[in-house]
Amino acid sequence: MRQSRSILAGLLLSAVTISAAQAQAVTATIDVSKITCDQLHGMANPVAIALWLNGYYAGKRNDTKIDVIALDRNAEKVSEYCLRNPSVELMKAIETTIGAK
Repeated sequence: MRQSRSILAGLLLSAVTISAAQAQAVTATIDVSKITCDQLHGMANPVAIALWLNGYYAGKRNDTKIDVIALDRNAEKVSEYCLRNPSVELMKAIETTIGAK
C-alpha cells in the first residue's frame, strides 16, 4: 500500500513538473511599442493590452486610480482613430487621441 502511494505521488510530481515546463515553453513576450492599430484587432486578447497600456500611462503619471468611465471613453477614441489609421503604432495612436505622455 505504501509503495502504491509513493508511486502515485511520484507520478503526480512528474506530471506537475512536466506541465510547468510546457507552460514556460509556451510563454511569449510582446513589445507593446511596436503593435500597430491593425495588429491590435487581430490579437487574442486586446482588452488585456488596453488595460496594460492604461496602467503603463497611469504609472508614468504616478496615478494609482482607475477612472472606468474615462477608460471606456478613451478606448472608444483610440478605437475610432485606429480604424482610420490602421498602420499607426498603437502607442502613437494613444498619444495622439488622448494626449497620454
